Amino acid sequence: MKINRGFIYSILSVILPILLRLIFLRFISYSMDEGVYGRILYFETILAALTQVIYSIPSQSFNKFFNSSSKEKFIPEFHGLYIIINIIVVIITLVLFFTGVLEIESELLIIFFLYLFILSIFNTSRDQSLLELKRIKYLRFKLIESVSKFLLPILFYVLFKSIESYFFGILMGLLIGTLISYKSIRFNLNLDIIRLKKYWVFASPIALTALFSWSISLSDRFFIEYFFGESKLGVYGILYQVSFLPLILGTLFNNYASPIIFKIHSEDKYIAFKKLFYYIKISAILLLVLLVSLILIPKETFYLLINSEILA
Repeated sequence: MKINRGFIYSILSVILPILLRLIFLRFISYSMDEGVYGRILYFETILAALTQVIYSIPSQSFNKFFNSSSKEKFIPEFHGLYIIINIIVVIITLVLFFTGVLEIESELLIIFFLYLFILSIFNTSRDQSLLELKRIKYLRFKLIESVSKFLLPILFYVLFKSIESYFFGILMGLLIGTLISYKSIRFNLNLDIIRLKKYWVFASPIALTALFSWSISLSDRFFIEYFFGESKLGVYGILYQVSFLPLILGTLFNNYASPIIFKIHSEDKYIAFKKLFYYIKISAILLLVLLVSLILIPKETFYLLINSEILA
């Protein structure tokens, strides 16, 4: 029987980050003040707004047109596009900061700006490895991403005891991962207007969807922080971390099936849709099994991850 190594690597790219996330959940539940984590969560929501909504157009266009474009020009062009987008974001954010609309420490603001520039480079390389079906390379990117998101923030927070150090840990993780992953980075700031228009026409509806998605899934944190304070937001954030378990299947589908479908779609749309419906059927069955398994997990099991005082 032939082993599908691509599928195994895709599973590992989901399971290993989950294990690191469980370590993170255990730490913030037992060893971090709820108010501190609530403050961190508030800033993470602002970051999510900047990255999920603004980056949705270039990221979705990158996925769509990658297989049908010349990689020699396509990738440097997107690096250049991200630089221009990041500069625009920095200008808008500074205007909000100096007018008092955005209340944030100046040190955090500098960290966020550096984070945006490094994140765009890192994500482009990560998505490239996924679309090229380089499963081992993509697994490495996911591990780097998870370490920078879940382990290094904890380490820097334990050492320096500040919110700034927490986000600096994330920044350092991405920076080290980017330096390790890239031998050379080429940028092309001489962008083709015709291609940019094509990207915009394709992805602008997705950007609108991303905005609504963010407002539905994350804006509740602003309301909780405003009406109930940062401690309650911290408790909400800890409990919210548990909700990622049902998303395992969706993440696996995105890691394994989506790049295959994108690749086939660039060659034959009919076969691509047949493949898509096949994966959807398999996913529906696995989702049912996953949901039943989660329902049968005893509540006491979560005490290993979450402080019993929070679950009480």
